[in-house]
Amino acid sequence: MPIPSRREERRPSPGGAPDASRVAGVPSAPWGSCASPARGSRLSRRPRTTLLLVMLFLGVTLSLYVGRMPLFYEEPRRAIVAQEMILSGDYIAPTIFQRPYFKKPPLHNWLIALTALPSGSVDPRAARGLSIATLLALGGLVYGFLRRNHPALALPAALMTLTNYLAACEYGNLAEMDLLLALLGFASYALYMRAPRRPLAFLLSALCMGLGILTKGVSP
Repeated sequence: MPIPSRREERRPSPGGAPDASRVAGVPSAPWGSCASPARGSRLSRRPRTTLLLVMLFLGVTLSLYVGRMPLFYEEPRRAIVAQEMILSGDYIAPTIFQRPYFKKPPLHNWLIALTALPSGSVDPRAARGLSIATLLALGGLVYGFLRRNHPALALPAALMTLTNYLAACEYGNLAEMDLLLALLGFASYALYMRAPRRPLAFLLSALCMGLGILTKGVSP
C-alpha cells in the first residue's frame, strides 16, 4: 500500500471536511517554516525607540572616550584657533599664535569656542564634543528624511549612518569639521527635496549650503 505524501495528507476529504488548522483558527504555514504569527522584535516595531537607544549608547560611549586621548593630527590647530578667539575676543579674524590664519573658514572654530566658552578653556572634550553632537544629529536627520516616503529604509539607513566605521570610530570622536560639513550638506539636500517648489525650502537649503562653505570653504 503506497504511503501518502504530506501534501496529500493536508488536502481536505472528498466530503468537504475543513482542515483542522483552519477550524482551530491557526493560520497554516508551509512545511518546514518556523515563522511565528508575530514577526519581528519589539525594537523593530518601534524604530524611534531603537534609534534613540543607539544614539544614547553612542553618545555616552564616545563622551567617555574623547576626554582621555590628547589632541593629535589637525586637532590641535582647531583647538588653538578656538582658544585664541576666546582669549582675544576676536571671532572674525582667526589666528594661530597671534598670526592670521585664513586657511579654513571659521564656522567650525566658532562652534568649538561656543562649546568651551563656559569654562574658558578648549580641552579635548570640548573640542571633540561638537563632532559627537554632529554625528547624532546626522543620524536623526537621515531617519527623519526617509521616514515619510520610505519608512522601511529609515531605521536601517540611520543605523548605518551612525555605526559605520568612518563616522563612529574616526570622525565621530575627532575635533574635525568633516561631519559638520556632511550634516550641512545633507540638510541642504533634504530641505530642498522635501518641497522643491517652495521658496522657503530653497532659501533654507541655500542657507545650509552657505554654512557648509563657511565650514570648509570651496574647492579651488
